[in-house]
Amino acid sequence: MGYRIHFADGTDTKQLMAALRALYGVQRNEMVVASTGDPRSRCASTATVVVTPGVGDGRYGCRLFAGAAFDEYTGHLSARRLAAALCVVCHTQALVAGGRTGWLLVTGDGLVTEVVVDDDVILEEGVVIVAALAAIPLMPEIPVRTAAWCRERLPPEV
Repeated sequence: MGYRIHFADGTDTKQLMAALRALYGVQRNEMVVASTGDPRSRCASTATVVVTPGVGDGRYGCRLFAGAAFDEYTGHLSARRLAAALCVVCHTQALVAGGRTGWLLVTGDGLVTEVVVDDDVILEEGVVIVAALAAIPLMPEIPVRTAAWCRERLPPEV
C-alpha cells in the first residue's frame, strides 16, 4: 500500500514530520522534505516518507508521499485514518482519495467528509473544493449538496 495525502498549504512541514516521529516512530533520516517539483527526486527516492511543502496558493499543495515500507510504521492504517490522525495533531486539513466523489476532506478535528472538487481546474489552479456531501462544522463556507443531487450524480453508497 502507498500513501498520498494532500494537506492544506499552510501545513507546517516540520510539525508534520514531528507528528510522524511521535505517532509512528519514523526516524528523521527516513523522511525528507522535497522541492515542490518532483517528489521522486534522487534524495527522496531512498526516503520512507517524502513531504513537499505547499506553494502558498491556499490550496492543498503540501503533500505526503509514502510507499509500502511506511505501512509497517502505521500498522497498515488507511490513508484516511492516517490523515485524520495527522490533521488532529497538526491542526490542519487534508484531502485523500476515496468515497463516491473520489475525494475525502479531513478536518482538524478528525472529521472525514466526502467533497466535490472542480476537476477542470486541478492542473492550472490545484484542488478547488466546490461542495461537500454533508455539513463540515469547521468549514461552514463549503456548500452542501442535497440528497437529490447525490442520487442523480453519484453511484449508490455501498
